[in-house]
Amino acid sequence: MSAERFRIGSLPYLNVRPLVAGLPEALEVHSPRDLAERLRAGVIDAGIVPVAACFEEGRYDVLDGVAIGCDGPVFSVIVAHRRPIEETQEIVVDRSSRTSALLLEVLLREYWRIEPRRRVAGLEAGPGDAPAALLIGDKAIRVNLDPGPYTITDLGAVWKAHTGLPFVFAVWALRPGLHAGALPSILARAKAAGLANPAGLLRPGDEFPGEFVLRYLTENVCFELGPAQKAAIERFRHALIEHRLLPVCHPLRYITA
Repeated sequence: MSAERFRIGSLPYLNVRPLVAGLPEALEVHSPRDLAERLRAGVIDAGIVPVAACFEEGRYDVLDGVAIGCDGPVFSVIVAHRRPIEETQEIVVDRSSRTSALLLEVLLREYWRIEPRRRVAGLEAGPGDAPAALLIGDKAIRVNLDPGPYTITDLGAVWKAHTGLPFVFAVWALRPGLHAGALPSILARAKAAGLANPAGLLRPGDEFPGEFVLRYLTENVCFELGPAQKAAIERFRHALIEHRLLPVCHPLRYITA
């Protein structure tokens, strides 16, 4: 069965490219928050959604073996700050983030043990004059490559130092009832095809140099969802419960292709 028969949502970031390279060009593309809302409303059948949205919803089927995460520095989920984080009084949080914003909250409480003010903003043009800013996706890459007056702290690296675990930002989540059909296999095959030919992930007119793109997609971003990643998801979920950062926090329900 072809993927065209399903309504599939994706993200506007470089890190999703290996998962969607073999899928139709007509994928819906939205921010993490908006994509989660569209899946919740039933507008799409499946999407690469933040794990936090899966915690909240509790009814999605999560495709085993496929994720967007890291096992150390991820390069594209960062805090750009002018002063040491321990001295920062305010952090501007990218409103398009979901899981990353909650990861920051956990690390502020457990790792840095500070309580700066948090302010939500679009950050379309980067951190601007903010004293510190949480940035995700391609916006984070741009600032990381050219930080100017900012020091960069990589949240993937901090989580790894804090817990010894990888981190998972997003997963393929499917509406209930689709797990027995063709869609899980279609999505799993798309990942396998994308990772089998890294050079084929380069595109004419890419914003970032090809050498960087390949290094980022093969060294920084991890697309696996195995035992270590599942342990990390549970560690994160329990932290959200402990710190009361989500009103409900269901465990994930995994399905195989």
